[in-house]
Formats: sequence, structure tokens, C-alpha cells
Amino acid sequence: MEPTLDISHDAASGELTIRWNSQDGRIYNLRSEADLSAGEPITWPIFDGNENIEATPPENTLEFALPGDPERFFVVEEFPTPPVTVFTENFDSTAAGTLPTGWTTGFDAGDTLMNTAWELGPPSSVGPVPPGAPLPSAPNCVGTNLAANYGLSSNTWQRTPGTIDLTGAAAATLVFQPWVDMDDFGNLDRGTVRVLDGSDLSGGTVTELGVVQANITGFSPGAWVEFSAELPAAALGQIVALEFGFVSDDFADFDASGWYIDDVEVLVR
Repeated sequence: MEPTLDISHDAASGELTIRWNSQDGRIYNLRSEADLSAGEPITWPIFDGNENIEATPPENTLEFALPGDPERFFVVEEFPTPPVTVFTENFDSTAAGTLPTGWTTGFDAGDTLMNTAWELGPPSSVGPVPPGAPLPSAPNCVGTNLAANYGLSSNTWQRTPGTIDLTGAAAATLVFQPWVDMDDFGNLDRGTVRVLDGSDLSGGTVTELGVVQANITGFSPGAWVEFSAELPAAALGQIVALEFGFVSDDFADFDASGWYIDDVEVLVR
């Protein structure tokens, strides 16, 4: 996209000023050419190092000495700010059985059986067992009971560190790789993804900022399928944690392999 330019020249100072309307989440290149027959504006050279200029809404301004060419043409190129990764975890930097630093797991108060645990390692006898469903990144993932089906009447969770920084983000996206095999009879066995305030998780305070996905289920396991969703607006401007929660019912005829997760990322703009 090419914004409309306002170009002015101060004869006293010899300065040329270029202004254009700008908006958050965009960056800009100033391109210039002395010969209009040189090609399309998008191919013109970057002028005087003015590349990847951050937006200063509502307007950006550049000032520089008037070039000495008899004629010179300018165009400003606008494009979205590339996403920046502010959190990533592939579960391969620690030994099997050891959660990455800052990750925690636990059970809600109503889970008295505690028979479904989030575990880190390679799937062994159920779930996405290689070579049928190779891990997105080997050798580890996290899953609900890696060596057995999940248990009945479960209500268990795992959380990232409460240090994911969204304070300067205009938008944030969660991406991870799930493999799902849960009873979907009435959607009673399900996974959820929530965003929590990260400020006091260590003290036991859990404040929900929003729900990313409330009902993850599926009784027909297949390949790993990427999950991608925008984080809720209430999470922007905050330091947050992500919570992956799992709930199962008490019907023994319908338990299954469970929920497996790999390669978690948060990207911001």
C-alpha cells in the first residue's frame, strides 16, 4: 500500500519535509527514484536508509536536505509489522518427566481422584505414537497420561510461566500443535485454553483475563493439526500466563487417549 504524501520545501533551510497518515501496527519504507521509467515504485531503492520506519500515529514526518537532482520522485510503502515471538516452548530442552522452568500443573478442588496428570516426554503406548503420528518437534511433548488413557472425573490444568509480556502489543496470537482424542459424546470431555493474569500466580491468585477456546474435543484421532487464535483484547497490555485445562466425565465406556500439546508460541504485533 502507498499512503498519500504531503511534500513541502523550506527554501530558507533547504529542508524537504514528507508527511503521511500512519497507523499502529504498520511500518514504512521511503523509496525514491529520479527516473520514472526505472520501474514500478515498489522496485525503487530505499532512500537514504529510511527503511522499517515505525508508525507514529496519526502522522509520520521525515525531514532531510533537498536532493540535488533536477527531478526526484518519492513513494512511501506501508506494510504490517512482522510478528515478534515473545514466548516459545517445544518441551525438548528438559528431560522427560521434568516440566520446563516456570511451568506448573495442578488439579481443581473438585478433582478428588487426581488420575489424569499432565506429563512431559514421548508418547509410549497410546496417543500419537510414532511413526504413525510423529511429533512436531521430537523427542517430547506434553500430554494427559502419556502411557495410558486419561482418567475419569478429571479436572486438571497446566500453566505457562506468568511472564508472557503483552504490555506493548496491539495484537497477540497463540499458536500450538495439538493432537486430540477425547470423548465428544455430549462434549463432556474437553480441553480449554484460558489467559490468566500473570502477576500473582505464585501466590495462588488466579484471575482470568479471557478464554481463547472453551471446548476442544474430538473422538477421531488423526494428525497433529495446528491451532492458532487471537488472544482476547483484555490480555493486551498485561503480563500473562496461558492455562491448558482438561475436564473428563465419569463414563468409563468413553475414555480415550487424551490431549497432547507441542510447540507453543505467542506472537505479537
